[in-house]
Amino acid sequence: MAGHKTNDFSDTLNQINMYNFRIYKLIFGLLILYSAGILVGCEKPEITNEDFKASNLAVYDCWNDGTNTELYFTIDTSNTLHDGSLTFGRILDYLIVYSGTRTAKFINAGDGSSVVNANIALEDKKVYSLFLTGTLSAPETVFIEDAVVPGPTPDKYKLRVANMISGAGSAYTVSIAATGEPLSSATILESSINNKTVSDFKEFSETRGKRYDIYAINPGVDTILNPNVLLVGERSYTISLSGQKGSAYGSRMDLFENVLRY
Repeated sequence: MAGHKTNDFSDTLNQINMYNFRIYKLIFGLLILYSAGILVGCEKPEITNEDFKASNLAVYDCWNDGTNTELYFTIDTSNTLHDGSLTFGRILDYLIVYSGTRTAKFINAGDGSSVVNANIALEDKKVYSLFLTGTLSAPETVFIEDAVVPGPTPDKYKLRVANMISGAGSAYTVSIAATGEPLSSATILESSINNKTVSDFKEFSETRGKRYDIYAINPGVDTILNPNVLLVGERSYTISLSGQKGSAYGSRMDLFENVLRY
């Protein structure tokens, strides 16, 4: 009988040890799964878990304020996705923003004062540009939808003109000529394009490595030259005119490559 009791006690002890082992094994397994979950979660940005309607918006600072004020750009505080800072002649290129009717805000980065607000309607999966133009006392915005999709093929590029030069009588003819060739040989991109106007993208064939001079001429008033630029296939570009002859900035031309983020 004593031997029988010893066996019962050993069996019970073995069962307790087996039960404890299973508990420890279960806890250890759960810890591994939890740790793996943490690692996986850290690898994936939070925004990828969110389903939302999105648009692309490029923002150009062509504001002829004369002081090169740094501006803070943002979309209204409901569902802000991207924002950034700008100075004269700069661009925030195709930000990804929430679609819908939004308020775009340009704010003086120095003192926080409002420069101008613009109510804009952004449709899902569409692409837009917003230009800040005008003068120090009268800032304005120009908002357009961009036909930048589909993009050009590898052997072609696209050009458009945005005339944001301030002041009346600011119509410019924009032409392009091979570097070293006379203006008389230039191809006219836009004839007498008025201020606060953005032309459609036009497609041209690429000549690999060829460079160009771009002219913007307001007859009898002003000539702007952007020399020796390289235009590459499978790219879209905006020729931006801003400032004003005789103003603090003078008139200027910038060439921006439009890079669409998906």
